[in-house]
Formats: sequence, structure tokens, C-alpha cells
Amino acid sequence: MSKSLPSTGASGTANDSRHCPQAIGVSKSSVHRHQQAMARRNQYPESELWESPVGAQWLKLLVLATVFEVCFKRGVGCESLSEFFQLLHLERHVGISVASLQQLRAQMEEQILEYQRLQQAQLAAAQSPIEICASVDETFFDQVVLVMLDLASGFILVEAITEDCRYETWQQQTQQALSQLGLKVCYCVSDRAKALVKLALDEMGCPSVADLYSCLTGIVARRGARTFRGSVSSDPTAARVGRQPGKR
Repeated sequence: MSKSLPSTGASGTANDSRHCPQAIGVSKSSVHRHQQAMARRNQYPESELWESPVGAQWLKLLVLATVFEVCFKRGVGCESLSEFFQLLHLERHVGISVASLQQLRAQMEEQILEYQRLQQAQLAAAQSPIEICASVDETFFDQVVLVMLDLASGFILVEAITEDCRYETWQQQTQQALSQLGLKVCYCVSDRAKALVKLALDEMGCPSVADLYSCLTGIVARRGARTFRGSVSSDPTAARVGRQPGKR
């Protein structure tokens, strides 16, 4: 990385250009070239913030966090992300072309996968079984995806595309993951699907705990219906809402 230079701004003097090379140990031509580049970058009132060490570090964090949250977790393409960064006036400070963002996304993806491989190797090398609290569920998009993760860390243990979500399919996927990593499941959180309850009790040998979302959905549905019926019975005009005049 190049050495950062103090910004002279519009009030810079000839003394700045003369003393700056001596202070940082570079040639006058290099200082002049960097100052010209800074002048081209600083086209907006907030631009000088990104020239400071703190501002440059925060700008890197902004770009990486946005790519992770928007591209990886939301599935938004790099074209939309490039437009977003242009609206923030960042095109002169970071590479925000579609090709640059695609390359950055690929590098981040490789780092994430490398971290996964590292964690899996550490788990496999553990001397004694590691106890976890797991959660299992299936998602239905174009295909069935079986997902199992550790609740404490969010680490994904199983993410498999399958033809079905039967008990035998779950058993094959989870058995392989747990045996390779040397994990012991203390309890398993899931909805009340028979295959998932059986998976916890028979395959993992642990209690099966109902997830809170499914319980709350049922409670809200029953409570909401009861409240609505009570409001209609107590307010006679509510029963006539939506009726057209002359019709009973």
C-alpha cells in the first residue's frame, strides 16, 4: 500500500510541497502525483474523510459488510450493489464496478469456505465429544434442502439438497456429520414433524424440543380467532360490516 499523505486542500502552500517529501521520505514527483490523485478523488464534501486512516478503515468495513449482508445473505446481485455504492459517492475511492465486486465476492466466499474447513478440522481433532444444542429444519424452494445447525454458534452442520425429507434421509445426513465431527447432541429443536421428532429421540438419543415459532403461531392463531369472535358478539354493528344496503 502507498504511504498516506497529508491533505493540503485548497489552502495548500508551496512550503507544504517542499517539506512533505522530506518528512515522509519520498520524492517530490511522488508527492505531487499523490496530491493530484487526492484532488481528483475529493469531489464531494465527505471525500476527505476517506483519506484519513480511520476513514479508510471504516470504508473497507462498509464495503465488506455490505457485500456479506446484501450479496451472501440476501442474494442481491453485484449490479444492484454497484449502483448502491455509486449513490454513496464511493466510485473514486473503491472499486465498485460489477467485475470488481464479483471478484471481491469470490474472494470472500473462498475465505468463508476456508474458515469452514478449518473449523471442521479442529472439531474432528478434538479428543472428546463436543456437546451441542442443535436445530433441524427443511426448506422448500426449487428443491428440498435439509439444514442442521448448532444454536450457540450458528455453525451449519448439514446443508444438503435431497429428493425428500423422510426420516431415513435425515438419518443418513446427520449421522455422517455428527460422526465426522465427533459431536454429541444434548437436545434438538425442531417443529413437530414426525420425522424430526424421531430423529432426535431415536438417532441422536436426546430430547426433542418444540421450536418457539411454531408454538407462537398456533397460540396467536387461536387467540386471534377468539378475540375476533368476542368483538363481533359484543358489537352488533361489527356483524353488519361489509353488507350492502337492502341485503340481509
